[in-house]
Amino acid sequence: QVQAITVSALIIKGKALSQVGRRPDAVKVYTEALSISANDVDSLSLRSQQYISLKNFEAAEADLQHLVTLGAHHDCPLLLGDYLISLRGGFRWKQCRDLEKEIEEKLLDGVYCMMPFPLLSISGSAKLQQKSALFHKATFDQMHAISQKSPAYPAKGRALNDNEKIKVAYVSPDFRHHPVTFLTKGIFEEHDRDRFEVICVSLRHVPEDSEAQEIMLGCDQWLDASRYDAGTLVRELREKQIDIAVDLAGFTSGS
Repeated sequence: QVQAITVSALIIKGKALSQVGRRPDAVKVYTEALSISANDVDSLSLRSQQYISLKNFEAAEADLQHLVTLGAHHDCPLLLGDYLISLRGGFRWKQCRDLEKEIEEKLLDGVYCMMPFPLLSISGSAKLQQKSALFHKATFDQMHAISQKSPAYPAKGRALNDNEKIKVAYVSPDFRHHPVTFLTKGIFEEHDRDRFEVICVSLRHVPEDSEAQEIMLGCDQWLDASRYDAGTLVRELREKQIDIAVDLAGFTSGS
C-alpha cells in the first residue's frame, strides 16, 4: 500500500514537471516510480510520452513494447498510435506498415487507438479521420467531466450598423515559434481594416520577444487567455462582441 501511494505521488510530480516543460526531470521521476513498480502502466505510458517529446524514440519504443507485452491496451487506448510514432522515429518502416494496417482496422471497428492529427500521416480517409475525431472528443469530454446534457453556450448574434466593423477573433495556443504563426501571420495584416477588426486570442502565454510580436503587430487587439477556462473565454469574447471566432487549433496540444 505504501508503495502504491509513493508511485501515485511520483506520477503527480511527473505530470507537474511535464506541464512546465521540464521533460527530462519528468522522465527521472517516472523512472523512480518504475524502480518501485516495474510494471506500473501509468508510469510506463507517461514516460514513453516524454521520450517521444524528447525525440528519444528508441527509449519510447522500449516502454511501449513493454506496455504491449503487458496487454495494456484497455488502460492506454492510444498505445498503438504512440507505438507507431516511436517506430517511425526509429525508421522501422516494415513494422510501421503492419501497425498502420492494424490501426486502420481497429478504427473502422470502432476502437479508438490514434489521435486525429497523427492519423493524417498514415491515412487520407475522411471516414477514419471522422471516427478518430469523434472518439477523441468523447474521450476529452469524459476526462473533463463534460456531460452531453451540460449547459451549452448558445450563439448570440448582434445587428451591425453600416459603419460598424465585423469583429473576427482568431483563437490559438500556437502564436509562437510554430507553423501556425508562420502560415497565418500574413493573413491578419491583409484584412480590410475598413470592414474588419482582428483580435488574436492566445491560449498560451508567450514571451513578448517571440514570433508572437509579428502576430501582435498584424492584429488590432491581442488577448492573453492562457489562464482562462472555457466559460471565462466565452464570456470575454461576448463582452468584446465578437462576430466570428476562428479556431486554429482543433484537437492539437494546448487547445
